[in-house]
Order: sequence, then structure tokens, then C-alpha cells
Amino acid sequence: MPLAQVDRPPAGLLRGTLGEAEAAELVRGLADFDPAVIYLFGSAARGATHRESDLDVAFLPPEPCDAWAVFQAAQALALRLRREVDLVDLRRASTVLCKEVLRTGRRLATFRAREADEFEMYTLSDYARLNEERAPILRALGVPLSSRA
Repeated sequence: MPLAQVDRPPAGLLRGTLGEAEAAELVRGLADFDPAVIYLFGSAARGATHRESDLDVAFLPPEPCDAWAVFQAAQALALRLRREVDLVDLRRASTVLCKEVLRTGRRLATFRAREADEFEMYTLSDYARLNEERAPILRALGVPLSSRA
């Protein structure tokens, strides 16, 4: 996976949150999973980190990855970056988590844009369908529909 394809981190990420060297290290650390796209989400994507903040990183592999391999990759990245790294395999994540990654995250690297775009489209479609299906349940529980996750 050529590093030339790493998206330049948005300016906000370079100001104290995630530098280009860290972004490149994340890409190298996920290369074995052959991701179509890598997202940074959570506090780092919002630029709201502090010294003890972890990095929340989601990636889209061609097929679901072995959970142990993902855990080991997260540990190896944490050692190299000197901070906790939480990795999310988007092929194994819930629709709600995938939507949150898209809503709050930023693409860190894109290797197969069409696959990434299709994933985003299907995630938003699945989330809309989920909201339609759960609306009667939420109404029965008295949960305002505008506050759904």
C-alpha cells in the first residue's frame, strides 16, 4: 500500500492532534488488512485531545478481519505511537457505530475510493432503514425520535 496515497490530514489534525508521521504510521500499521479507507474518529477527529487521549481509528477491509489480529495491530500501533489506539473493523461494526464513524470522523487515507464511497452510501441507507424500523419502538418508549443515535 503506497504511502503516497495517504490523504493529507486536515489542518485541524496537524495542530497537536495527529501529525503526518503518526498518520503514516497508522497507515503502515493497517497495511496487512488491505483497507479501502481508514477513518480517524472520536476526540482526535474533533481536535479535542489531551495528553492521555487515545486514537480511535476505523478501517474498511475487503472481508471481516480476525478479531485477534486487529487487537494485536492495535497493540503494536500503541507501542509505536506511544498512546492507546482503538481499532474498529467496519466489516464487523454495528450500523450505528459505522454511521457515527462517518458522522464524526475524517478520512485519513483512501485507497479504493469507489469501495469507500459505496460503504458510506450503504451505511447511511442501512441507518435510515434502521430508524424507520425502530421508530414505533422508540415512540412506545417515549423516546423523542430526534434524539436517536
